[in-house]
Amino acid sequence: MDFRRLIKAMPPNLGGFRGMGRGAALLVLVLALIVAPELRAAPAAPENALSSGGAPLRVTAAPILALAFHPQGEAPAVAISLNDSLLSPEIAGIVGEIGAEVGERVAAGAVLARLDDWPQRLALEQAQADRDRLLSELQLARRLWSRAKELTRQDHASREALERRETEQTSLAAALRRQEAMVEEARLRLDKTRIQAPFAGIVAERMAQVGAWIAPGTPLFRLVDPARVEVSARFRPEEAEEASRGEGLRFVAVGGEHPVTLRALSALLDERSRTREGRFRFTAHLAPPGSAGVLRWTRAEPHLPSNLLVRRDGGLGVFVVDQGKARFLPLPEAREGRPVPLPEGVRAAQVVVAGREGLQEGAPLAVEPLPAHSGEAIPPEIREKKN
Repeated sequence: MDFRRLIKAMPPNLGGFRGMGRGAALLVLVLALIVAPELRAAPAAPENALSSGGAPLRVTAAPILALAFHPQGEAPAVAISLNDSLLSPEIAGIVGEIGAEVGERVAAGAVLARLDDWPQRLALEQAQADRDRLLSELQLARRLWSRAKELTRQDHASREALERRETEQTSLAAALRRQEAMVEEARLRLDKTRIQAPFAGIVAERMAQVGAWIAPGTPLFRLVDPARVEVSARFRPEEAEEASRGEGLRFVAVGGEHPVTLRALSALLDERSRTREGRFRFTAHLAPPGSAGVLRWTRAEPHLPSNLLVRRDGGLGVFVVDQGKARFLPLPEAREGRPVPLPEGVRAAQVVVAGREGLQEGAPLAVEPLPAHSGEAIPPEIREKKN
């Protein structure tokens, strides 16, 4: 194109355009020819953008209850035995015999170990001998008292002699009772040389060694009762009440899932972990004591998926359809990336699922229903439930 001829042919009434000089005019024409194709290729306004004439935005919406689901909660938990005891002797002695090994099941009263009992046997024999001696002396005193009583009746003995016999008899009777108690004490100490199982269980540990000198209170065995087992779970303060209202409580460990029910929820807060403890009973088969896992439950309150949340004015919420217009519904309990509890008063609302990103309060809407086969904005939990 000959730009010089074009400039010369310009009419003089272009408002001083020619007065700019031929070079400047040429530059303006070149720029105009470069920009014109770009303007022709500019993209059209998006379909869901609000036009200058206020055309409704096309969005997809669905009933809020159709999008709601009941998420699962979980907390760390462990199966514990209600009877998990360290067995220790009450007396000192030397371990003479071991009656059970680790892993063995033992019945209540079974002898797990014996201490050398010859000192206790000697003490028992001495106590029994002293008792027999006192018993013989008491029998003699009673005969002497009977004779003194008869002589006093016949005035052949003084009243004082009779009273001495009565005192002697009473003193010996008291000494005999004390000695019988000492016999029982010696027998009890002999029985304590046997370390017995207080309940039926499994030997979890054996610390006793034959020939070792054992002081009172030294642990010899650890015995665990596998028939009385509970689940201990630790909850954050905000989870504790939620778990107590949850449905489908179950303890999940390596061995599978075990249904449980809440027995007690402690009101105390652990100082170190800042958690509350809950105790749960098994309703079917028991998990082995010591099994570590998680306690899971289904939350009773319906929740909205986190990917429906949008942020407006610094707060999170969802857009709902209100008489053909967009209305932002703030959800104060909402947290980024977490399902949010469904508010009570909006359970009949239509939630904007697609086209919500650029919405503003009060924008007119052209609502299309969410197709039944669409998975948009629906979390995997809901898709699995629907399928």
